Amino acid sequence: MSRFNKSLGLVLIAGCLIAMLSFGARSSMGLFKTLITGDETGFGLEPLVFPMAIAIQNLLWGVMQPVAGAFADRFGSWRVLFVGGVIYAASLFLMTVDGGPWLMHLSAGFLMGTAIAGTSFGLVMAAFARLVAPEHRSWAMGIATAAGSMGQFLVVPAAQTMIAQFGWVVALQILALIVLTILPLSLVLRGGRGEAEARESAKALDNQSLGQALGEAFRHRGFVLLTIGFFACGFLLSFITVYLPQHVVSSGLSATTASFAIALIGLFNVVGAYAAGLLGARYSKKALLAAIYFARILGLLWLLYAPPTGLSILIFGAFMGLLWLSTVPLTNGIIGQVFGMKYMATLYGLVFLSHQLGSFASLTMASWIEQQGGSIEIMWWVCIWVNAVAVIVHLPIDQRPLARLTSQMT
Repeated sequence: MSRFNKSLGLVLIAGCLIAMLSFGARSSMGLFKTLITGDETGFGLEPLVFPMAIAIQNLLWGVMQPVAGAFADRFGSWRVLFVGGVIYAASLFLMTVDGGPWLMHLSAGFLMGTAIAGTSFGLVMAAFARLVAPEHRSWAMGIATAAGSMGQFLVVPAAQTMIAQFGWVVALQILALIVLTILPLSLVLRGGRGEAEARESAKALDNQSLGQALGEAFRHRGFVLLTIGFFACGFLLSFITVYLPQHVVSSGLSATTASFAIALIGLFNVVGAYAAGLLGARYSKKALLAAIYFARILGLLWLLYAPPTGLSILIFGAFMGLLWLSTVPLTNGIIGQVFGMKYMATLYGLVFLSHQLGSFASLTMASWIEQQGGSIEIMWWVCIWVNAVAVIVHLPIDQRPLARLTSQMT
């Protein structure tokens, strides 16, 4: 037991660094949108190509997340993280090759979406949750989510600096090399025996099969409502990530202001995600989720109606950052609280699939509006109404542990 305690800190640090690198690199993609597709700086692709690639990326991330979760539940997180790191670096390198729309969809879309699923903080959260006591699980999930947010804060401005200094091609290649450090970090999780011991303990206490777990989840109204609510989360976040820079520039402000706003989202998300983890241990998780979605609506109204200045954009970034991924530890916390830990990564992956379907829907809708020559501003109002639905669907969720878990405890 003492050896487990000594290795726990190193495992937590390695997991947080993986979450930082994975989410940080992905969050910088909006900075490359106009550079890659432009005639003077890039490949001269149609404006629709890159947003569609990111839409595919979000869809594949969602589709592959339950698959990655199932492998992590069965074989351990470190194996999935290692393979995901290799694919991630390859996808970034391929983005620098002029292969037309199909290669951009393959690299920035299919490959990167698969890679993010295999390196995401969802896997890190599941590993952490198995390593800590039940009363600290919400905190551990907040730590993992906050780490991803810190990656957004650090990597996005770094990527902007690299673009300015070396150009977008070299910047992507440097990002690929940085992402490769996920490989040795994943081996640290292999050395921490705590997750493997926790998985075996969960199997001994619960002989439920994966098929039974999936059937139980989809018959549970709360799981279905949680899945619907997470659609709204993905719908908004991906749209902001890709289109906030465009909105800022079209308002007469600089691209640097947009990059700092995205960086502030990452910085304040560290606070928001960590605070959500702490609050989730003390208060109703579903009520906190409903409050977060309502606050997001207020933030969007500020963006639309506040005078478009550098200060107002930065205020939006900071405020939205507090709410950005604060839904994740609470959503994952409800899943673990209701259904137990054995198939937590798999069940979260299924809920996250809805999140990514929302991402795909918003980016597809936005790119279609652009292709038709319409104003993209209408999408901000669509985001407001979608989040209003999310507020409503979280309120009736039953977040009590299932009867079989209560009987196991007794």
